[in-house]
Amino acid sequence: MYRIHFKRKLFAIFLVFILAFTVISRPAASQEGGQPSIAAKTAKVTPSDVFVLVDLLNRSLDVMLDAGQIKQPQPTASVEKGLGPMHVYQLAVACVNRIYDFDIQINIRPIPQVIVRPMKYTPADVKPLLELMLGDIWRAAFALKINDLPEEEGKFSDKSPTDVFQGMLNLFIKLSALTRQENIDPNTVFSEISRAVTDVKSILSQIDPVCRFKVNPPAGKPGLKPADVFAECLNARRVINKYRQEFNMNIVPVPQLSAVSLIRSVDVYVQTQIIIAEVNLLKMATNTISSTPLAIPSAGKTPSDVHQQAVMIQYLLNQINTLKDIVAQD
Repeated sequence: MYRIHFKRKLFAIFLVFILAFTVISRPAASQEGGQPSIAAKTAKVTPSDVFVLVDLLNRSLDVMLDAGQIKQPQPTASVEKGLGPMHVYQLAVACVNRIYDFDIQINIRPIPQVIVRPMKYTPADVKPLLELMLGDIWRAAFALKINDLPEEEGKFSDKSPTDVFQGMLNLFIKLSALTRQENIDPNTVFSEISRAVTDVKSILSQIDPVCRFKVNPPAGKPGLKPADVFAECLNARRVINKYRQEFNMNIVPVPQLSAVSLIRSVDVYVQTQIIIAEVNLLKMATNTISSTPLAIPSAGKTPSDVHQQAVMIQYLLNQINTLKDIVAQD
């Protein structure tokens, strides 16, 4: 018999079974509008409560990596400040996708994939997603006969969404190592940032159903590096902030490039997730209700291609006011 706490194992399997039918997220509202979710109405959940689960997941992944004789990956320090629950949720969704890949690799029924909608999130919406992940990690451990996952929860206080985001980033890096996907290539990053491009187009289509916006940005530059892409992603976030301000939404601080000593592919990937989260919030201001599409696999892409998609986001967003004027004259 394997030394797994029976009640915890039963809870994990039951939780995954129940949540397996939930593939569309139902987020909550915050000060920027939108209807609150059931989770937000029934419980007051703080970032510290969410951090407890992130910490437990990280410690569980440490055991999984050791059991698989996989070297512990080098942690990455986030340079972000002032993030919100939506940013945490979006990175949590990326972690779910990694767990999905791991379930496929070990030949168990995969965790359900999550679709993100343009609605407001609170910690109460992030917590169930982490519980889903934790239950699935226990299920995977049981299948692999790993019997010493941690059960005791840590005690934390005064944590911010940015702190939770850092813990989630560590979790994503460990899951990438567990699934042998630690080397994130331009194809993967291109697929992710293309999701944001599609979302911005949906905003413009909502403003002008005739779709009189242009999709021919300036020609790209060849031979670019991840650092160039990272810098352009920051530029895209600054443009998003410009329109957040116009729509009376809070500004999300954009880090300075000088604060990042070495740009890795995972750093660029994380920027794409932040952009997806912020575009989703921007969609709310224009009553755009479309969900963010799942990533479509890409091939043969380079950092220059990813850079061009970041330019495309800015090019499209900067047509918002022009389209409004055109529609007003119809």
